[in-house]
Amino acid sequence: MDSPSVTADVSEALTALKTISDPKTEKMVLEAAGRAARSEAVAHFRERDKEGSAPPTLPFEGRMPKRHFWIGVSRAVANPLYDPGDGSVLIRIDSPALAHRANPNPPLIRPKGGRQFLAIPANARAASWDAMPRDAVSGGARFLRPTRDERGRRYNARQLAASNVPIWWLVKSVQTKHDPRAMPDEGRISAAANEHALKTLDLLVPDTSATSYS
Repeated sequence: MDSPSVTADVSEALTALKTISDPKTEKMVLEAAGRAARSEAVAHFRERDKEGSAPPTLPFEGRMPKRHFWIGVSRAVANPLYDPGDGSVLIRIDSPALAHRANPNPPLIRPKGGRQFLAIPANARAASWDAMPRDAVSGGARFLRPTRDERGRRYNARQLAASNVPIWWLVKSVQTKHDPRAMPDEGRISAAANEHALKTLDLLVPDTSATSYS
């Protein structure tokens, strides 16, 4: 799956630059636009992280342990790429997990490497170790031999007080949900990029009267 990206329209800054025939100034202004666009994207993901945990979707009571998913995404925001052909700044986010959330029709997550199951945490302790679907390995320290509960659901368990306590639910695939707010708003990113670019242009060439920002 391709890395998701957002595009900042910096046509407002380019219009102001038409009166300047200095490649060095143009480069500095567009670099400023790119930095602002990237900062706005990072700020979006950090704000999402402050929203708290999502309602529980796993088969145990209580809320999911907070894993700061969005902070991880914010660290995956790449440096801006400027396209002189269409006057835009491209910001890529190198996060496969974000690509799944942002996809309106996310593909199924399936086991890899010839394994049969994904392991989904069945209790808070397991979730605190890792809440993401994982390939299940029979045997070993964390994944024991699969068994079934009274409803026929496969799970890995360990013996506690003479009773089997589910640790991991074993499933063939997982369907993630589309998050319509996963990606930053391109309008906000474009506004921030143009504002910072015009401020930078005014500092470099004070008599351009390019200030249309607030």
